[in-house]
Amino acid sequence: MKEKETTPASAAHMGNSHPYRRGFSFLSDIFKLASGAGTAQIIRAILSPIITRLFLPQALGIAQNFSAIAKTMAVLSALRYEDSIQIPRKKSDAYHQLLLCILLTTFTSGAALFLVLFFRRHIASMLNAPELETLLWGVPIFMAARGYFLALQQWNAREEKYGHISSATIANSIIWNGGTAGLGLAGWTGSASMIISQIAGQAAAFSILAFRFFRKNLWNGLRDFKWKKIQAGILRYKKFPLFNIWSKLLDNAALYIPTLLFSAFFSPAVAGQYSLGFNILQLPFAMLGQSIGQVLYQRASGAQHEGKITAVIEKPLAFFIRLGLYPALVFTVIAPELVTLLFGNTWGEAGIYAQMLSPWMLFIFLSLALERIPAIVGKNENILIFHALNTAMRVGALVVGGQKGSALLAVRLLGIGGSIIYLGNILSVILISGIPITRFIQSFIKEVLFCAPFLLTVYAIKNWIPIPIFYSDIFLVAAAFLIGCLYYGIAIMKEPSAKEFLSSKVQRRG
Repeated sequence: MKEKETTPASAAHMGNSHPYRRGFSFLSDIFKLASGAGTAQIIRAILSPIITRLFLPQALGIAQNFSAIAKTMAVLSALRYEDSIQIPRKKSDAYHQLLLCILLTTFTSGAALFLVLFFRRHIASMLNAPELETLLWGVPIFMAARGYFLALQQWNAREEKYGHISSATIANSIIWNGGTAGLGLAGWTGSASMIISQIAGQAAAFSILAFRFFRKNLWNGLRDFKWKKIQAGILRYKKFPLFNIWSKLLDNAALYIPTLLFSAFFSPAVAGQYSLGFNILQLPFAMLGQSIGQVLYQRASGAQHEGKITAVIEKPLAFFIRLGLYPALVFTVIAPELVTLLFGNTWGEAGIYAQMLSPWMLFIFLSLALERIPAIVGKNENILIFHALNTAMRVGALVVGGQKGSALLAVRLLGIGGSIIYLGNILSVILISGIPITRFIQSFIKEVLFCAPFLLTVYAIKNWIPIPIFYSDIFLVAAAFLIGCLYYGIAIMKEPSAKEFLSSKVQRRG
């Protein structure tokens, strides 16, 4: 395999001295990733009202329990060595890191079979979900498919093949959500339908990336394969299994512990209500935050070799705040109406949960965009500390709410505690990146003041404009959407690189 003596970021991206051109390229790559993830979310949004009317909250709760277990196990698949694929200067070194991930995933997913064999009954009983016992056999299959996918995703990001990642993401959503809706319409309305569709979607996403990779890279890479490079990569990037694996395990634990504890303290139905309320908020923010984070990680990995990481992170940060601020805060006004409008009155409790959690989503979004920066500068332990605190906070909030017998209290504590922990993580990353905290605070306050009139307008429409009850929810949601379009239109006009990016898209279509 011919080696590239360049950084993971392309020479064109790093060598262009004009800041707007660099911003344009950055936004272009984010758009490629976010368009795929956004399309996947649109598919999910279109099918979710059908799914929530076909499946009961208990079925969703059990499916979420499966996701919690399977995705947490998938973290172990390659021991987080997939995060090292983008860092090496030489392409052949990155290729050997990818092969290491494939070998580790094959071994760990096979080992997971034995865990399912001996512990599936105990796990199902502990979660108050006996139906889960048989379904846990799908965990090793999902673990293998997701492990391979994550490794190939990092390879494609290194190669700047963001369109390939988007195609795989869309395929996953179509098969997962479309399969669930199709099986539900056919009368299969149990949690097994959701789980089978999820496994099939992840397998399809892996297959798309694998086909493209094997066709172009496999044989040349195997010809130059050397065990010594595998061994050297294991030692060189040993911080990833030492720190990142525990960080990601805690991250998944923090994500899924609420569902598991809601099920244990209350019932799978309450867990289903929480899952819908949290996911309707978290998934769009996570989609955009991870897309930004994927591109920022690739850019920052290259900039670190050039000593320019501060500039790469600082310049787009204010724009990231602007992107996330309006939707995160407008949900505090419209979440109950939006959820019942989309999913029916059965899910009214989910709307209340979403309203309480929405301010937290801004900090989740910013944290996801920045979360892997510490690994680039060798501060992997910072990621671990953040996820440990985050997990402890969520467990504490759920235990207090469970002991008091109040799911609402647990959700309220999750929102407050989560905002504090995630803001602390953002400030930590800013510090190690060399950005003054005062500059970030000034940017944040400036963006809040810019957003305030738009939010107050939505609040006024909800509380002070008389609307017939039958049309009130539709009118409020439509008004919030139109005001959001105005907000983003003005925000884009204030960002030169965003204007240039949109102009190029218009010219290309013309």
